[in-house]
Amino acid sequence: MQYKDLLLIGLLLIIFSLPFTLAYSDKNANKERFIVKTTDSFELKDFKSKGCEVKYVFKFSSALDCPSDIGISLGLQKDIKVFAVDAAANTQIGADLVHTQGLTGSGRRIVVLDTGIDSHHPELADSYDPTSKCFISGCNSAEDDNGHGTFVSGLITANGLDANAKGTAPSAIIWAGKILDSSGGGYISDIIAAINYVTANVTADAISMSLGTAPPYTYRGSSCDGVVPDLDNAIHNAVDAGISVVAAAGNSGGNGVSIPGCISDVITVGAVNINDVRASFSGIGNSLDVVALGVNDYSTVIGSSYGTGSGTSFSTPIVSAVIALMEQKNPTITPTDVTNILRSTALDLGSEDFDRYYGYGRVVANAAVDTVPGSVAPVHDVAVFSISAPSSAVQGSLVNIDVNVKNEGNQPESFTVTVSDETDSVTIGSQAVSLNAGASTILSFIWATASSTLGAHSIKAQASVVAEETDTADNVKTVVITINPPDTTPPVISNVQASSITQNSATITWATDELSDSVVRYGTSTPPTTIISNANLVTSHSITLTGLSSSTTYFFEVQSTDSSGNAATENNGGLYYSFTTPLAPPASVIEFSDSFEAGTLNKWIQDAQKDWFVSTHRARDGSRSAEVDGFANDATITMLNAVNLAGKSSATLTFSWFIESNWDSGEYICLDIFSNGVWNNSIPGTARCLDGNVDAENVWHDISVGLGSYLTSDFKIRFRAKVSNSKEDGDVDKVVITSVS
Repeated sequence: MQYKDLLLIGLLLIIFSLPFTLAYSDKNANKERFIVKTTDSFELKDFKSKGCEVKYVFKFSSALDCPSDIGISLGLQKDIKVFAVDAAANTQIGADLVHTQGLTGSGRRIVVLDTGIDSHHPELADSYDPTSKCFISGCNSAEDDNGHGTFVSGLITANGLDANAKGTAPSAIIWAGKILDSSGGGYISDIIAAINYVTANVTADAISMSLGTAPPYTYRGSSCDGVVPDLDNAIHNAVDAGISVVAAAGNSGGNGVSIPGCISDVITVGAVNINDVRASFSGIGNSLDVVALGVNDYSTVIGSSYGTGSGTSFSTPIVSAVIALMEQKNPTITPTDVTNILRSTALDLGSEDFDRYYGYGRVVANAAVDTVPGSVAPVHDVAVFSISAPSSAVQGSLVNIDVNVKNEGNQPESFTVTVSDETDSVTIGSQAVSLNAGASTILSFIWATASSTLGAHSIKAQASVVAEETDTADNVKTVVITINPPDTTPPVISNVQASSITQNSATITWATDELSDSVVRYGTSTPPTTIISNANLVTSHSITLTGLSSSTTYFFEVQSTDSSGNAATENNGGLYYSFTTPLAPPASVIEFSDSFEAGTLNKWIQDAQKDWFVSTHRARDGSRSAEVDGFANDATITMLNAVNLAGKSSATLTFSWFIESNWDSGEYICLDIFSNGVWNNSIPGTARCLDGNVDAENVWHDISVGLGSYLTSDFKIRFRAKVSNSKEDGDVDKVVITSVS
């Protein structure tokens, strides 16, 4: 999947977004966000009485969700909309060299304010902070429904299952603040609320924002302080609390740096390619601090996959991850220290020292980390991260228990993981494991429950304490598994039926009182021996038997077996169920057929008027039909030879006929039938006549006549027409007589 310029904060829609489905329902879909420069409760109450909802109250202003027409009629200022803008990077910036020192971001937390995160992605699952939060109206989960936030998070902390996607700080924790919706859009007021929340409630090293405004909200000067005072205030408070704030320069190129990157307390990041050449889209301005790889970055996408993307969105998280490495070496450094070190250790590009195209240069992770004061203090810390096991099991079954363990320190560790049943005081198993700093693995154990007592069992997974480990609270995790008595009751079978019976197939159905498989034994004698089955566990069973013989009696029984292996058979008390396939219907025989394609009436006899002829004017079948016109007065064509229908069980006559629109009342074509020496003439106005000015004209009529009353040896038909003008055509075609013995 290719991402390009995914996230941009601005008044205009982003040039690229992913077609993901919303993960929540927006109850404010008919409302817009407005900003009012008041925090007075009485004034806000007045807005509420007019149909607005107070979303946030900040220090200098308040955010309202109002019906669009109400907000406009009140003259309110619309909130600035925000959108998402937008590994070789590790080698380019020297992060791989930092990793060899045991610094991988372990124990550090980066806040990503974006579209959320795919918390189940194999590269990200063990880095996801479950206290992550959504700030969008009507949303209760930080799960990513766009893909941009997942891509950004992978650049920070992907484990490296795909080595090319390994994050710059693969052991860091991601706290995801979902502030952008499935289209990558959101509001600055949501950013303010999220930063305020993080400052008050989350222990974090950096806030990473891969987002920015589009023109006219871009700035080439030193800063944009004062444009959104509450955003300035939120960022300033976060920095004062020891949290570095990192933001994208934006993808507006020469138009300048976007909000919030242009705010003075922010570390602002532009984009270069793998050759350290500035990307043409990278925002320029005096507020730019550093650049990092932002062209063809490779990272995680929703659904356990990977993709590439370009934009300052993707250079920003690389710098945020470098901060995690710096903080791991010395957690006491301040945001001011971080900013100064990143600037002073950057690889100078463009004009000497600072310029508005590259800032202070391309970030160099190993130089930045080496410049952080103090040496790396060894941290010894192993943990049981999670236990995966079923909530219940049947006594006697084998239960799979997966234990995810992690080395959260910065030194290689060897330790033992033991899983035990605390309820029955039984050790399920122990495994020795060795992990490098920041690495994790899943250990699988099998619990044999044949001797386990019934009821709830507390299953404990414990990692042994390694030397000099002080944080041992996370060395143990427990899970409860309930052991239920074994199932010894077979399914109850009911309502056995055979239906949809044809000459060569039948469907057998039945019901069971529990989930079970489906087996039918059938044959032409008892006990039946032919078997057809379906292993799916269901309560409504249906098996179709095919390849049967016609006019044959079949016997059958049904069987169902539940998941515990208990089988039940139903065979009508040993008498077996049965059904009989019907006799195949006798084949029909064509006794007579004429579509007049021979070009003659050689199968017919005309009367003396000679008004019938073969025409190519129109046809129902092929290119010809029998046509009548002129001054015909009951002019006829009669079958030349009789058809012997004596002794037949049934017979059918089919044909098509047609009259033009200028036929008058009293003009017609009729069908007459000869049988037992007598003509049975049809009367105009009845079903066996096609009447002018009565029946539909200029269309073919397809007719079928049952001949059960005319099964004689002298059967014939004739068509009889009355018409008064040579320009008035009538036609007959596709005459067929079939019989069944």
